[in-house]
Amino acid sequence: MYRLLSASMKPAILLSTTLAACLIMPVSSEAVSVTTTQLKLIADNAQASLNGVQIKLDEPPSIINNRFYIPAKWLADTLNFSLEWDSKEEKIKLLAPKAFIEFDVPHNIIKVNGNTIPFDSVAVIRNDRLMIQLSWLGQYADIPYQYKEESKSVVMNYIGKPYAPYSESLFHKDDSQPNSKPAAVFAFGKSSYRLGEPVEYIDLSYDPDAEGLPEYDWVGKQEAFFQPGIYTVTLQVSDGHGNRSEPFSKTVTILNEPFVSEEDYPFYFKPAGTLVELKTNWLKGVQTAADSKPPVVVRQPEDRKLIIGGSAKPVEQKGFLYQDSFKQRARLSLQYVNGRDKPVQYGIVLRNESMDKPVHITTTRKAEAQASIYTPLLAQKTAEEFLVSGSINDEMSIERGGAVFYKISSETAPGQGYHGIYDIETDGEVTVSYVMMEPGESLYNLGAYSNSGQISTGSRSYPVAEVSWQVDARDLKVPTAIGIGDPAVEPPIRGIDARTKKDVNVQGLGSIRYKVQVNVSDKTTVALRPRSGFFQGAIRVNGSPILVPAGGLISNDIILLHRTQAKENKIDIELMATDGSSVPLDLVMIPLNKIK
Repeated sequence: MYRLLSASMKPAILLSTTLAACLIMPVSSEAVSVTTTQLKLIADNAQASLNGVQIKLDEPPSIINNRFYIPAKWLADTLNFSLEWDSKEEKIKLLAPKAFIEFDVPHNIIKVNGNTIPFDSVAVIRNDRLMIQLSWLGQYADIPYQYKEESKSVVMNYIGKPYAPYSESLFHKDDSQPNSKPAAVFAFGKSSYRLGEPVEYIDLSYDPDAEGLPEYDWVGKQEAFFQPGIYTVTLQVSDGHGNRSEPFSKTVTILNEPFVSEEDYPFYFKPAGTLVELKTNWLKGVQTAADSKPPVVVRQPEDRKLIIGGSAKPVEQKGFLYQDSFKQRARLSLQYVNGRDKPVQYGIVLRNESMDKPVHITTTRKAEAQASIYTPLLAQKTAEEFLVSGSINDEMSIERGGAVFYKISSETAPGQGYHGIYDIETDGEVTVSYVMMEPGESLYNLGAYSNSGQISTGSRSYPVAEVSWQVDARDLKVPTAIGIGDPAVEPPIRGIDARTKKDVNVQGLGSIRYKVQVNVSDKTTVALRPRSGFFQGAIRVNGSPILVPAGGLISNDIILLHRTQAKENKIDIELMATDGSSVPLDLVMIPLNKIK
């Protein structure tokens, strides 16, 4: 950790000897021209590039808490920002194009145009130098930049802003200056690209009044081009007052040389979470587990029972909707829709089956959603919350032979649904009942309830709530799909309807959490698609959520989950489907060829 300097430290040490003594003077009032400065910096490297010329920094940039930090004094000198040490107030003062920033180290605060933020949220003192977070400063300094993860480097293209007023404002001696027109400027990373090669656009647009550019209007811009030729790209920008720039156009040449095909482009360059519409020809090239037989180790531990309460139709009769018992560990999942013409409440009742001793209940994880008429979305959001929620330790006890309300929902209006998922542990045998009741009723009232007639579909119990996969994809050479829920890959999960005692097979993997680890050797993209049907649910990859579209996925959709980077050899995926999702659900692994 970097240690902040104390308030008693000498100003010269705080700012380095040059910073304390140096005041960057503005250019003369007659100078209104601007220059473009290109900077390239590499984390933890004192060598930097200034307009192609190698220079050495007193203090190298660094990545701190996953953010790129740069030395403030060097940047201010290079870009002609005013940076000074106020010895009277003991503050570092920076005048950027869009803000006046005061760094108050003794009090551990920063003021931006008078608004206070914590000092250590965007700045640190390292080796007696002030380091500033680039992404934070960029919004106040109009510094467009690109960060490259593989090289841990940043490229900045900065157009200097004149300090003198523009000619149209020289006739005004008060604050009512006319608003200047913004300028649209951009450049290509290079003059020509191959077919399917990502085109680099370097935005150099600016607003002389430093009001920001909220609107960009591109014509002809594409991430990549898949036909050879010369293409014209045009940009116009608008400032906060609606003033529009003149159109700025440049041409780029696309060579008749292949880089990546249009079908493969998303797998090489699109970010995680992108939904891609698959082409039939591409699907024909995907091997199945039967073709390539990648090693898959599947574990289906029966140490947590899954008790699902649900109904294919809205429930019209109050009463007990489903009931089952368990010992030690269970996942309770219920989803019902109110089919009555008045509000109801849903409850989970737990009963201690022992007449000899109390039973202890611990809730270790839970997720629930507010009542809503959007039932499919409700289930998806509950699954998302369940995956991202941390472990908890909520405890309760049930007396010998006693029963308690474990959960009572809020009032659910006609047509609204309720969904909740709960992981619980006990030290004895417990009976679980899902019930729909009149609002405000007590356990005593439930004694007169009968079993609801609408229990035959949707409710079921399984011995498995968690499934783990270990996939060895290190030797894959072509795109390969292995199906979650495919009997050719994993044994079918069989359960029963606890009330009819009839066997049932798992229906769409609802509320079962899959943990999949994919081991790879080369750069690989992993994606997900329903093989034939529909998927809705929640996904996390390496701890980060991947948002599934609210409408779910269909069989010609594939959602990108992750693309490995250099030296990354495994991917951890968590997945939970909602009821109604189809199986098999294909996990597609796409080895990426090295591009020359």
